[in-house]
Amino acid sequence: MFLVRLAVETLPDSNVVHPVFEVLVAPDVWKASVDDIGKGEFSERDRATLRFHNALLPVLRDATGSFKNVTPTTNNWKSGAVGIGGVSVTYGPRKTSTYVQVWFSKANSAKVNHAGLSALEDHRAELEAGLPGFVMNWRRNDATGILEIIVDGVGYETELTPDRLEPVALVASHLAKVVRNHQAEITAAMSAGTSGAAPE
Repeated sequence: MFLVRLAVETLPDSNVVHPVFEVLVAPDVWKASVDDIGKGEFSERDRATLRFHNALLPVLRDATGSFKNVTPTTNNWKSGAVGIGGVSVTYGPRKTSTYVQVWFSKANSAKVNHAGLSALEDHRAELEAGLPGFVMNWRRNDATGILEIIVDGVGYETELTPDRLEPVALVASHLAKVVRNHQAEITAAMSAGTSGAAPE
């Protein structure tokens, strides 16, 4: 028996809209994935990505209160809701680093996404105070608005020890906290579709 939720999303730096099917209830997802791996149906990178999500998702659920219904798969990136439609905390592993983002991705609404990012950027000092030593990359493209932080030292080719996963959880939880702290302001800016900063 499966229970599936359908959403429509775009990838960062892309105008392409695609459906996303999120499995909410399924028969032992991890066991099925392990069985498939044993049959050789995944590449080595797929296996490593699946191991990464399996290790990190429980940590992120505890740290952020999000990602509750997100399951480990071979997909590179995962998103967790933060209480505002079209806004999520997203992460994805690279070989030896992981990106963590606040992703404004309301479909076909670049102006709305940019306005939300600008409203969040008004709280840059609060974000930076909670994450000293991390570089924040603010960017707007034709479709989305993104605040991205790269966490070095943990990726799908690194050892997934608790101390390596901890900085990813720290970044994700702080980003989620600041978004939730200013949820009304960000929502209002997105509803108005305007904010101080023009798209770059």
